[in-house]
Order: sequence, then structure tokens, then C-alpha cells
Amino acid sequence: TKAQVFETTFSRASDKMVSNGLIVLKQAMGGGKTHTMIATGLLCKYPHIRRKILKPQFPYPYDGEVRVVGFTGRWTDTLPWTEIAKQLGKEDMLRKEVLMGTAAPSDREWKMLLKGGPTLILLDEIPFYFDYALSIPAGEQTLADLIRTGLANLFSAMNSDELSQVMVLLADLKAAYEKGGEYVTNAVADALSKEAQRTSKPITPIDIGGPEIYEILRRKLFKEYPQVPEDNPDVREIAADYKKFAGEMEKSNLISSD
Repeated sequence: TKAQVFETTFSRASDKMVSNGLIVLKQAMGGGKTHTMIATGLLCKYPHIRRKILKPQFPYPYDGEVRVVGFTGRWTDTLPWTEIAKQLGKEDMLRKEVLMGTAAPSDREWKMLLKGGPTLILLDEIPFYFDYALSIPAGEQTLADLIRTGLANLFSAMNSDELSQVMVLLADLKAAYEKGGEYVTNAVADALSKEAQRTSKPITPIDIGGPEIYEILRRKLFKEYPQVPEDNPDVREIAADYKKFAGEMEKSNLISSD
């Protein structure tokens, strides 16, 4: 759940030696991955809203600000590490070949780039970027292969002591896109996903079987609704009518309660 993401992220920021520096948000499209990333980023960047949003009883162990950088696969006009270095103000720390996209950053370069305090890295829609990068040559390979190597080195670097306060939040790489009327998966993204699985902590942001999904649907479907539905007379009347209707349907063998 989102609470697990928050708690793990802040534990990592507090340098409590959290073993997993990489969280993979596992869920189908529309399952709350991007919203979870945005929420985590805002809570990290603005400590003053943390206690108000999460409530005093939430067990987060870090009160300070966390650097937040991010990359979305929709930014096809740049490279993931170039954008991250730019947001950190450390472009000069990368080799010219890395900045130009002819070489991938090593795990040592990632450590040099990211060390320096609590940091959250958000990576979203990476399969879309791979789909674009497959058609771009980079030496004897494609840009997608180069990106895979660079990100795999990032995942490896997250296991180092130098980056013990750095967390990567990654949307599931096993995404499917529609092409020619059928859904296909990107082989390079799938290969990187297997690399990530070795060191990551998978978390499902939204429990589809729990009450959270109904709260999301209410917000999507209604402009206004009672904050405590069970105490509202209109809601109770609608619920009673629905129960009566469902009972009549069941008596007529049109539905089953099983």
C-alpha cells in the first residue's frame, strides 16, 4: 500500500540501513502508481505538510527535507541520467560520452552523482521510453540497450553504503502497449525488470480488494459526497432500496448471493 511506500522511503532517508533502496510499484495500468510517486515526492520535498497529511501517529522516522528528482519515459528528448544530473545541478560530474548518449554511466558514476544526503528518484513510464529508444542506434546496439545498462548500474549502486539514504521509486516495467490492434511487451524493458527484481521491494500501491478502491471511485464519479456516508440519511435510503431490489432479484433467481 501507499503507507508501505511512505514508511520505507522515510526509513531509508533516516539512514536506518533499509536493505531495499529500490521499490517497484506493481499494479495494472490505472492502479495508482503515478499518483503514489507524486504523493511520495511531495511528502519528501515539503516536511511541513508531512505530519498534517500522514497524521502524528504515522511511524515515519525522518523529519527533514529529501531531495526529489525524477524522470518520465515521455521525456524522449533527453536521457534519464542527464535529466537527473541536471536536476541535481551536477551535469559536470558525468563524462562527455555519458552526456552525449554514447556510453552508459557506471555504478561508480551513479554513486558520485547521487551521494550527499537523503534523495528520492522517481522513474515512471520507462517501457514507453524503451519502445521509442529501440529504433535509435547507439554504436553497435540501440539506445534502449544503453538505457538498460545505465539503469541496471543504478539499481546495483543502490546496494552501496554511499547511497544508503537514496531511494528509487520505479513504476512496474512489465507494461504492455497497443500496436496494430494487439498488445505487446517490450523485450528490453522485460529484461531490465528481471534485473530490478533481484534487489527491489515490490509494493502494490492500491489494494483492489480493500476499501481504498471504493474511495478512489467515489472521488472520480461524484463532485460531492458525504464524508461519513453511513451517517447520511440519503445514503442509508439508497442502500436500503438497493438491498430491497437485490433481494427481489435473488428471489426471482435472476442473481445469486454466492
